[in-house]
Amino acid sequence: MAHWTFEGPGELRRRRPLERRRRLLVTTENRKSVVPAEAGTQKLDSRRPPVKPGGGNDQGSPSHAEFRLMNRIHRQWGAAIDAACQYSSVPRAFLAALMALESGGDPAAKRFERHVYNKLINVQRGFADHYGALSHGELKRFSNDGIRNFATSWGLTQVMGYHVARRPGGIELLINPETHLKFALGMLAEFAERFGLNATQEFAELLRCWNTGAPYDDPSTPRIEGRTHDPHYVANGLRRMEIYKRILSGGNKASGEKPVAIFATLGGQTS
Repeated sequence: MAHWTFEGPGELRRRRPLERRRRLLVTTENRKSVVPAEAGTQKLDSRRPPVKPGGGNDQGSPSHAEFRLMNRIHRQWGAAIDAACQYSSVPRAFLAALMALESGGDPAAKRFERHVYNKLINVQRGFADHYGALSHGELKRFSNDGIRNFATSWGLTQVMGYHVARRPGGIELLINPETHLKFALGMLAEFAERFGLNATQEFAELLRCWNTGAPYDDPSTPRIEGRTHDPHYVANGLRRMEIYKRILSGGNKASGEKPVAIFATLGGQTS
């Protein structure tokens, strides 16, 4: 979504959070290997239930697991997040929360998306004209392994491989944490520009963009643009942002404040 969650005009792809313990190859072998590509359609994927990497709950209160997750992301990736966000309007806490949602802070996380592979193969074999911005002429030169890489989400924020098909360095851009974070921030900037969002304030909208390719969800309509696969995706992200902001302000072990105190302050249950 990440990476890019939109694949071209009229083509949106459902993104789902990545459960860290089930983060490797996910396939659906009982589906046909090649299916007709239909631009402009999107269907809810009921193959897997919603998951919440790092814990959390459905009532909006932080869990101990979430606090540990955000502390670990701060320890392991805090310096990289600071460097990446230095010249970006996207707050550090947002990028940290996005990493927690998508990969749990694991730079080696990846997930193969069979439905994306099927559509890319259709284009490569000439059964469809394009997939997003990628044409038959561009894809026909790649091996099957290359197509599988394009149909896989990679790294800290789970960017889809096909978004770097035209970039020098290719998939390595998404495997390297430094270049991955810069690429992710560039994607967020494009979402903000495309939809007229304020990247310093409209965090719920940015999270929906990342997960679905659209910023708004109107439950009163049958449209699913902006409707996340996990209904708690946005709430989990906003809650983890608050945890990370508290960590940045000094509410951690280094400042002498006990984790349970922060946990209670943010609305968690300590009993």
